[in-house]
Amino acid sequence: MGHLGSVKERPFPWGITMTDERLKFLSWRAAMIIVSFAIGACEKQVDKPVTPPLNAQLRLPGVSIENIWEESNITVNGQPGLRIHARFRTNNLQNVECHIAAYFLFDNGEQIKDYNGAYKTTDNFVAVGKDFTPGLSPSVYPDVDLFIPYDELNLQAGNYRLRYLLRIFDKDLRRVSQFSEPREFSYDVQSANWELNRPTEQ
Repeated sequence: MGHLGSVKERPFPWGITMTDERLKFLSWRAAMIIVSFAIGACEKQVDKPVTPPLNAQLRLPGVSIENIWEESNITVNGQPGLRIHARFRTNNLQNVECHIAAYFLFDNGEQIKDYNGAYKTTDNFVAVGKDFTPGLSPSVYPDVDLFIPYDELNLQAGNYRLRYLLRIFDKDLRRVSQFSEPREFSYDVQSANWELNRPTEQ
C-alpha cells in the first residue's frame, strides 16, 4: 500500500491547536484582508484628490482669450492683407516674456507651408506673431493686432476656404499655452477678396 501522509497539528501560544491546512487557510484570509485594506486606501486617495488652497490657485499662471475680430483688405506698406485683433487677459505672468501668434490652415486642418521665410514658424509654416511682456497681474490687453499680407499665404489662383487660430504662450513653454477656437474665412486669390465668417463650430 502506498504511504498516507499525515496531517500534523501545531499548538498555538494560547493553547489552541490547529492543523496545517487550517493555518494555511487563515494565513490566506489574513493576506486577502490586508490587500483589501490597501486597495481601499488607494481608492480613497483617487476619489479624494488634494485641492490646492484658493490663494495657491489664484497664483497659477494663465491666459484667457476674451474676443477675436478681423479687418479685411487692410493695406500696410503697400501690401493688402488681413489684420487680426485679439482681446485677452493674463494672470501671474508679470515680467515673463510671452508671444501671441496666428497660424493659418487649409479647411482640412493642414497647415499652410511657407516658402519665403518672411512669415513663418520655426518649422516653416505660415504664421504671424509678436512678443509681449506683462507688467502686472492681472494684465488686460484690450486690442493686440497681427497683420499678414495676402501674398504670404502662397496660394495659387482659385477660391479657398481657410482657417486660422491664435495661440498665446510664454516663450520657454513652461507656464502657459492657450489656443483659440479655429476661425473660418474664404479667399479668392484672383481678386484678393476675403470673406470672414464666424468661428468654426467644434
